[in-house]
Amino acid sequence: DFTAADVKAVIDRVSTDNKIAHNAFWAPVTTEIVNDYQVRIKADPPFGPLIPVLATTSMLPKKSLANPELFKQGDIGCGAFRFVEYKENKVVLEANEEYWDGPPGVKTIIFDYIEDWNARTNALLAGDVDIITRCSSEQLDAVKDNPGFYVVENSPAISVVSIYQHNNAAIANKNVRKAMAYAIDRKTILEQIMMGVGRLQYSVLPTGALYYEELDEKYDYNPDEAKKYLDASGLSDIKFKMSTSTLVPHQKEIDLAIVQYLNDVGIQVEIETLEVGQFRTTYPQYDISLNTFGSPGGAPDFILGVYGGPIGQAVFHMQDNPDIQEFVPLQEKQRQQTEEAKRQAAVTEAASWLWDFQPTLVLSDELWPFIVNSRVKGFKRNRTFSEPLARYATVE
Repeated sequence: DFTAADVKAVIDRVSTDNKIAHNAFWAPVTTEIVNDYQVRIKADPPFGPLIPVLATTSMLPKKSLANPELFKQGDIGCGAFRFVEYKENKVVLEANEEYWDGPPGVKTIIFDYIEDWNARTNALLAGDVDIITRCSSEQLDAVKDNPGFYVVENSPAISVVSIYQHNNAAIANKNVRKAMAYAIDRKTILEQIMMGVGRLQYSVLPTGALYYEELDEKYDYNPDEAKKYLDASGLSDIKFKMSTSTLVPHQKEIDLAIVQYLNDVGIQVEIETLEVGQFRTTYPQYDISLNTFGSPGGAPDFILGVYGGPIGQAVFHMQDNPDIQEFVPLQEKQRQQTEEAKRQAAVTEAASWLWDFQPTLVLSDELWPFIVNSRVKGFKRNRTFSEPLARYATVE
């Protein structure tokens, strides 16, 4: 059985062990067992994001945490599907007939990674796959007015960003980062390359995040303003290395546009194309790389916490820029607010500081349209990164 003892063991660990990545989103809490299926969590000082952090914390057996060798003996979980195999870029799941809320409507789910966007679309149109994810404008156009498919558009709180590595001295210069914000025409990229599949955001937070508030500075395209900030930086002959791939829809086209915009104001960029797997593992070695960045459950703390914590060092080399330390008290302040109005104000204060700091280039919200074959009934999504509602779907 999955019991309160397992929950307590997990929370005790993730809230205290700073060697665990998820610890960055937790605060010190005390967990008490009420009975076999209830726990009581206490936080002092208060911990505003407790509920969304709980919702995205994986629960594991207490005995496996004490003896990690047990993880090697088989899959662990009490969800609606069981793991079958991972082979040749395919993950196979089968229905858990003993699931506590009844068996899922689909017996088998196969996740198949198809890197090429055109091949993915062709597989959908041929009936080889039933669902394709994170679709581009071309893929949406391919099924427009086709009754054989429908589109599901409930997207998580996530942004398309150009990640900056702050161990580069030029990027660590705030004036250079602000120059790049003014040099790049986000609106044109969204309208002409992404074909409107996105939303401009005016904050480091995606528009779908809790407590999102549009901030005053818009960083509208202004190459003359960009050149002023470059002059204020005191730097010349600025050169960056960028990696590109096919992780994000239209990634190569977006990156080429960014390179041109930066070249236009005097920043030189050398671009290298990588296979997706290589890109995922090596992008921190490049000064700039297009990626996505968001919150698993929509809470702003996941995004704000990355910039001010240890994950920011792994993703952005953020701690190499000492100026980020000014942000840390603001991050802690917003985490300790539990009243809605005070939390809104504290989140906005923290987001405003980061928006002025421009730690990375925010292009737009990333929308996650899913195209679904009409033989699949009842497929829905919630605003998370996984597919917890897939168990409600059926296939004709």
